[in-house]
Amino acid sequence: MHIRCRLVVTSNWGETQPRVFRGVEGARAGCFRRRPNFRALRLYDRATKLQPGWSEGWWHLGTLLFDAQRFAEARDAFAHFVSAEKKQPGPGFAMLGLSEFQLADYAKALAALETSLKLGVGTDPAFVREVLLHDGILNAHMGNPELALKRLTLAANQIAAANRDTPKDAVFADLELLDAFGIAALRLPNLPSS
Repeated sequence: MHIRCRLVVTSNWGETQPRVFRGVEGARAGCFRRRPNFRALRLYDRATKLQPGWSEGWWHLGTLLFDAQRFAEARDAFAHFVSAEKKQPGPGFAMLGLSEFQLADYAKALAALETSLKLGVGTDPAFVREVLLHDGILNAHMGNPELALKRLTLAANQIAAANRDTPKDAVFADLELLDAFGIAALRLPNLPSS
């Protein structure tokens, strides 16, 4: 894997474009495992510049940037993703919203998260929980406590459904969710951290 990563980095981009993408895809497995993943970031950055319509490349670049806490760049990558992805843009809107949340642009974050919920977020319970939690937090913050409670209840129900073998009150172990419920129920326009 290391050789492919090096080959892609040092290749003449104009002459070996098809090999670049094979290299990026082949190198992805090896490059993703390192932290922080600067090599994969460089590869996906170059690849998306060469092929701006490559939605999968934008997704991987955005998630790498998000994991590196480079939220403004992640937001831009996810904006490209949602414009390029025609089949399942919902998860991209979710990540766009989570990036905007980290940048404290709450109105844009809420709009993106709501769009993701309408289009479909996917099936990963942890990801769905994050989207519903942040959507609930933002709805409470923006003065929509009823919708916030609905989103948070959905998150709690999904936690309970994913953990059927645990006691029914196990959902109360999620303190972040409990904080969000309290803020929404009390109709406070606060974020859980404030």
